[in-house]
Order: sequence, then structure tokens, then C-alpha cells
Amino acid sequence: MTAKVPAPAGPERRRRTLRKGLRVGVVLTALGVSNALSLSMLASPSSAATDLVINGCTIVDNPTPEHHTDCPGANLVFNSAGQFNSLAYVNVSYANLSGATLSVMRLAGIHLYKANLSHANLSGADLEGADLILANLSGADLRNANLTYTPADLYLANLSGADLSYAKLYDVRLASADLRNAKLGGAKLSDANFTDADLSGADLKPVPCNPHPCETLLENAILKHSNLNRANLTKAYLLHADLFTANLSGANLADAELQYASFVRADLSYANLVGAHRFETNMQDANLTGTKF
Repeated sequence: MTAKVPAPAGPERRRRTLRKGLRVGVVLTALGVSNALSLSMLASPSSAATDLVINGCTIVDNPTPEHHTDCPGANLVFNSAGQFNSLAYVNVSYANLSGATLSVMRLAGIHLYKANLSHANLSGADLEGADLILANLSGADLRNANLTYTPADLYLANLSGADLSYAKLYDVRLASADLRNAKLGGAKLSDANFTDADLSGADLKPVPCNPHPCETLLENAILKHSNLNRANLTKAYLLHADLFTANLSGANLADAELQYASFVRADLSYANLVGAHRFETNMQDANLTGTKF
């Protein structure tokens, strides 16, 4: 029969008890540190979105009407290394970027809801899928800009006096937009929705191209209830376009392509349609007072 080893007594027992306590303390401390680190990582600022700074302009994250990007006149095209900047899919809603330069920038999917871009330079910019609802683009330069493929949304946008010459706007929503006196010569506007838009005084006549002038393309465009009073649509392509009840009083449609277009109940009073191609054009109940053919 094996004899029991007597438990150490005195100082030896106290030393063992101390060592055991230290080991338990280390384990508990380690667990505490681990849990603290886990919690700190969950709440770490690195996981939270932060503001983006471009050339001294702070692009405010999660913008609100009260707290948003405010960089009028800023040049956001290049970074300090001379490389192109990108604001693709960034939320810049409510921003004040009036007079800013964003030409040839990648701005696909950008959110510019209610942003102020008046007189901004967006020429050649990629605005595919951009949210420009209620944006102020009055006097802006959008020449050669791309707003198609995934169409941009310009519902209720202010584009009065803007230059959209040569811009690609296939299938874009411009319903209720303000396009008074805008320049749209050579723009690609096929399948675009201009319902209730104001295009009074807009210039859609051909613009210089090599080797031939570029006409404005409006095939299948929806222009129902739109205002085209005094608009210049010389040689515009309006094949299959829907201009139901549109106001075209005093408009110039000389040499325009109007085949299969619908002008049902439209106001064409004193409009110029000299030389326009009107094969199967529907002008039922249209106002033709003083119209020139």
C-alpha cells in the first residue's frame, strides 16, 4: 500500500499557493485584455466611415442639409501626385461645389442629390448612374459628359443655361427638369424622358463634327407635356418621339426628322417645319395656327 505524501507545510505551501494565484491572475488578465481588444475593435474608428480630403476640400461623410461638403471653386481633378481623383459612388449630397472643376473625373454612381453645381466644369466627366435629383447645374459645363449606360437621374434638376453639347444622355430621366436656354447640340438623347421638362429657348441645332455636323438625337424620346417654346430643333432626329400635348409654339423644326413622331394635341403654332420629314407623323388635334410647312 502506497503511503500518502504529506502536504507541504509552512513556507513551501505558501509559495505554491502564491504561484497558483499568480497563474490564475495571468489567465484572467489575458482573458480581460482579449475581451477588451475585441470590444475596442468593434468600436474602432477605423471601422467607421471618415471624411475624405481632396486638395484641401473635405468631402463630408454621411452629409445632411446642415452638415455637408462646402468647396465652391475647388479643383478636384488631380491629387498631389498628379493622378486623377475619383469620387465614384461617393455620397456628396447637398454639397456646395458651385464653380468647382470636376472635368474628366470618374463620378459613376455618385450621389449629388440637391447639390449645388452651378457653373461647375463637368466636361468629359463620367456620370454614369449618378444621382442628380434636384441638383443645381445651372450654367454648368457638361460637354462630352457621359450620363448613360446606367442612366443618370436628373429628375427636377436645374440645367438652365447649361452646356450639354455632345453629351451622352441615352435613356436618362430628365422629367420636370429645367433646361431653359440649355445647349444640347449634338447630344445623344435617344429614349430620354423629358416629361414635363422646360426646354424653352433650348438650342438643339447641329454642332460641328468631323467631317459632318453632329445632329441632336432624340429617337424614341418622351417629351410629353414638355415646353419647347422657341426651341431650336433644326435637323434634330425625332423619329418615334412622343410629344403629346407638348408646347412647340415658335419652335424651329426646319429639316428635322419627324418620321413616326407623335404631336397629338401639341401646340405647333407659328413653328417652322419647312423641309421637315413628316412620314407617318401624327399631328391629330395639334394647334397648327401660323405653322410653316
